[in-house]
Amino acid sequence: MIIIEKLNNDDLFLIRTFPKSLMTAFYMFLIFAVPFSFLVGLFGLTKKGIGYWNATLLFFVVLIMLFFFNSLKEIINHIKDIKNKLKLVGIITVAGKANEKDNFIIQTDTKEIKEFNVFDKKCFDLIEIGDKLTIQISKYKKSLLLLEKNGVDLLDCN
Repeated sequence: MIIIEKLNNDDLFLIRTFPKSLMTAFYMFLIFAVPFSFLVGLFGLTKKGIGYWNATLLFFVVLIMLFFFNSLKEIINHIKDIKNKLKLVGIITVAGKANEKDNFIIQTDTKEIKEFNVFDKKCFDLIEIGDKLTIQISKYKKSLLLLEKNGVDLLDCN
């Protein structure tokens, strides 16, 4: 059974830190978008009236807008978690596991938490289908705050 509780100060500290996945995606975006924009600018030289810098900047702005709209849901959920200060707490049963491009997904049998990500392969390998896990997870963004199996903290698998 999953219940809703208020976040404590330690949980708020973890949630307030800006999401690492979003920062990583932003850095990867910059690594690929800037050079690619300069390459697209070369096509602007072949068309009369466009020019190199206009084509480069236009393409880069379009890429920034795509990245922003793609990340908007994660940003909104992050803000909701900080504002509402709610977490889901309870015991879940693992219904399935999926490893999609190093994205370790655990599926559960509860309607409140259908699935969540585990970011460490060691932790993912320790979880088996049918296991009962104690979980604390932020309500909107689904940031893991506590994940235990038989009293062992699975978030600290190192």
